[in-house]
Amino acid sequence: MAFIGKSIKRKEDLRFLVGKGTYIDDIELPRMLHAAILRSPYAHARIKEVDLKGALEYQGVLNVLTGKEVAEMSNPAMQMNFKLKTQNAYCMAVDKVRFVGEPVAALVATDRYIANDALDSIDVIYEPLPVVVDPEEAMKSGAPLVHEEAGNNTAYHDLFNYGDVEKAFKEADHIVKERFKYHSYTSTPIETNGVIADYDSARGTLTIWANFQLGGMLHRTLSDLLKIPENKFRLITPDIGGGFGNKCNIFHMLLIGLLSIKIGRPVKWIEDRRENFIGNMRGSDRIFESEAAVKKDGTILAIKTKLIDNVGAYLRFPEPIGIIRAFQTVLGCYKIKNLLIFNSGARSNIGASDDIRVILFMETDFDCIKSVRVILLKLNCIFTSELSLIKFEKFLFLTEALMDSLKSMIRT
Repeated sequence: MAFIGKSIKRKEDLRFLVGKGTYIDDIELPRMLHAAILRSPYAHARIKEVDLKGALEYQGVLNVLTGKEVAEMSNPAMQMNFKLKTQNAYCMAVDKVRFVGEPVAALVATDRYIANDALDSIDVIYEPLPVVVDPEEAMKSGAPLVHEEAGNNTAYHDLFNYGDVEKAFKEADHIVKERFKYHSYTSTPIETNGVIADYDSARGTLTIWANFQLGGMLHRTLSDLLKIPENKFRLITPDIGGGFGNKCNIFHMLLIGLLSIKIGRPVKWIEDRRENFIGNMRGSDRIFESEAAVKKDGTILAIKTKLIDNVGAYLRFPEPIGIIRAFQTVLGCYKIKNLLIFNSGARSNIGASDDIRVILFMETDFDCIKSVRVILLKLNCIFTSELSLIKFEKFLFLTEALMDSLKSMIRT
């Protein structure tokens, strides 16, 4: 209680203000090499051949890693999916690429400039395939399959049915329909992703430094995918120059870890801004449709909603949390007794979606708020009846003063 109502001096700022922060690119290790990643220029294509001869002959290049080697050296990451057949995925494309920017090969060299220049020496022959990027088109029968073994592009789907929706719609005075569409987006932290991996072949230990937001949560997952026992795998997170969900991607760490294991020396990779845009994970685009059964006084009897999230080429952690959250929050503060909610995720030929800015909470809240606003405008109401609004007293965290302020704001 001693801190309430007082201005508290921050403790963590001084070392940053005097330039004493330690970010991923500040770390230097003896005998460290530098990595560069060759990324696909195609959204969907089979990999027919990867010719490494030119890269291996390039002065300063020490080794190259391909998707086939990745499949041999690491375990596949099972895509998050609770009800449908899952497809395994690696940190690099093995047989075909599924989005622009997907890694196809990686190399290590004596410095970063040589590594990036040498990428042009890798010759990849692609067989382009039909592309699908729209989530509604992707879920139609006959659409190009992102993962042939799945048989369709539905990454996740679920249904929540509560009450008697059909009866409520029959009793309604008005049926109000609306459709919202959200574009994909990403965050742009000042510092891009970076990884340093150091494999000690004598001890069989691997240490990874990464500006990764979920280190403790995914340590066990990383050790399993890298085939390194947990007690021989260490993950260190230095200072992070901004993240906003952009730095929840484990696949960079897997790739650089495998490079270090293969060559037996420390390897550093620092993402450039272009890679950050095309190769990193992003916020999902969404299509949301709502249909409300409404009485003349504004009481909402029932809601039907249909949501499709474009999860991209792979359903990767933390998805499908963004889709599932819509079940939890789609009603906002309204007590609607009859609900029919259908949520799904579609695979497509764009990068996988991620936990960007609280992973679709904003969109889900907006769905609710905007739907109610559409109802009010179409019915020429000032506000919905108290029959549909949860009493403020139910929110235990509200103080009396804040309750009075909120009520005044709503009346206004």
